[in-house]
Amino acid sequence: MNILIVGGGNGGVAMIECLNGMSDVKIVGVVDVKEDAPALVLAKKLNIRTITDLKEALRIPSLDIVLDVTNSEKARQMINELKPDSVHVADPIISKLLYLMASDREKVNINIQEQIKFMNGIVNESKSNINNINEIIDFIKRVADDTKLLSLNAAIEAARAGEHGRSFGVVAAEVRKLADNSAAAAKNIGKVLNDIENSIKGLIGGIEKTAVISGLEIGK
Repeated sequence: MNILIVGGGNGGVAMIECLNGMSDVKIVGVVDVKEDAPALVLAKKLNIRTITDLKEALRIPSLDIVLDVTNSEKARQMINELKPDSVHVADPIISKLLYLMASDREKVNINIQEQIKFMNGIVNESKSNINNINEIIDFIKRVADDTKLLSLNAAIEAARAGEHGRSFGVVAAEVRKLADNSAAAAKNIGKVLNDIENSIKGLIGGIEKTAVISGLEIGK
């Protein structure tokens, strides 16, 4: 479907943003008497043809539909007078509806971008907190290893002491057990933190994919 947009103001910009890139729609031209009109400037950036002569624009081959977003009765009359019979002019209400849809989509996109930035902030803060906790976990593991080594030495000394060292050997065994439990707990905490970090990353990834599907470019 080949579409001509008439009007270079905000309405024209909204139409371009709404329709550009759609698989079954091609914007064959954007018309306005002012070459520096916002919609014409945007069209040039997107390699869409820009025209300042309405009569010339309506002669574009294979043109199907004209979207008039000028809100000008005079412009509409000129379009109806100059257009070929095969070309359809969208009802003003349809053009307005498309404009409102494009405007609302832009608001949604901005909101999604803000949410992504907010979530990225949470992720970065969480990473910082997790790194701090990981340092504590590493410290606990080192203490547990040192404690196990001390308990092993104590058990050896208790064995050498024979009957007199039996009670000391029991204490050494309990200390080793405590060290083992501390190391296991530290390992489990590390796993939980890693799972939390991966879950947050997955959430961010899902939001970003949704944004891409909506036609957003996410600023990292």
